[in-house]
Amino acid sequence: MLRAAAQFLCFIAITAFSVMAMANSVDYKQRLHTLEEALKSNSALADNIFQELQIEKGNMSAEACLWADVGIDPGGSGHQSFEASQFMFYKHTPDPTTHLLLWQIGIAGEHTLTEFHTSSDRLQVLVEQLNEWYPLQHEVILYEAPNLPTQAPRIERISLAQLPFSQLSSITTLLIPPAKQLEFNHQILAKLGITADDLG
Repeated sequence: MLRAAAQFLCFIAITAFSVMAMANSVDYKQRLHTLEEALKSNSALADNIFQELQIEKGNMSAEACLWADVGIDPGGSGHQSFEASQFMFYKHTPDPTTHLLLWQIGIAGEHTLTEFHTSSDRLQVLVEQLNEWYPLQHEVILYEAPNLPTQAPRIERISLAQLPFSQLSSITTLLIPPAKQLEFNHQILAKLGITADDLG
């Protein structure tokens, strides 16, 4: 039992270190390689890492897994996050310069709490709603986190227009990347005594 737990927790550690490795840090890449080898061939070392790290699997959120698996730093432009049906039912206004996450896209538009699936008609309504801010050919991502260390995440890139015809499940999340560039707030920058060039 401890060995299985250690292997699972090493998988979580690998995911966390993967985020750090995206910064091209040689140190973190070496740690990532070490963890991968431990998980593959040396359960005793995996147990040791488990004892040292003392990481609980509940500490790794689905959102953290998403950013790590897709390879996106959400700090670059920021992000917004909504439950898909709530986004549809209320007058939310997304910011197309940031990443938009819509959770539980597989039950989008369902309001009775008695069904655990959506329909292509409901998804078409969502597409038309999103089309106010995003072009129909804008690339979006269907994401599903793996349940086990041996599984790969689902990262399916489609156009927004294809959403109503996609296979969705109860754990599918819709990630919509930015459709516009961030714009400088020159008024605030002037009050701070800096310019856009100062920000690089």
